[in-house]
Amino acid sequence: MWQLDEIILHFVLPDGCKYILNDIEGTSRTMQAAINCAKNCNHNTIISIISEWTLFRRDLQKISSNEVFVFPQFEGKDFDPKAFEHIKLSRAIILGPRCLLDCFTKNIPIPRISTPLYTFAMRDMVIKKNDIADLQKPKVMHFEWVYEVWEKSCHDNDDRF
Repeated sequence: MWQLDEIILHFVLPDGCKYILNDIEGTSRTMQAAINCAKNCNHNTIISIISEWTLFRRDLQKISSNEVFVFPQFEGKDFDPKAFEHIKLSRAIILGPRCLLDCFTKNIPIPRISTPLYTFAMRDMVIKKNDIADLQKPKVMHFEWVYEVWEKSCHDNDDRF
């Protein structure tokens, strides 16, 4: 489990957003809720709100594995992938705002993963394979069956084949 006092949260806002007196204009409600939840939590986290263009000035070698970058979205028409791809090259953790909200509200530790995680939608999901597909295999035309069809009068539902 990760000690929450070791986390540095960077909320990455698109370049068109304005941050004026603790009010954010131009970003999603989920992102605003994640920022407010991080500010109001009882943990000693370091919180910074930065724009996408400031990420390019960051030296990737100096970004630690305890830094978490929260992007409002990972795709879409308003998404600029340049800053996102730049941070992916570092050791930092990339999360979506919904994922961070779930961590704070459900007391889930922030995941230490190398791939970006937008949401916990399939958390604790169990996937099981059973042998139903083996029972529904199509009948294969064997040599004997083809020979019998052409040479004799038989049908494909004969038990012999």
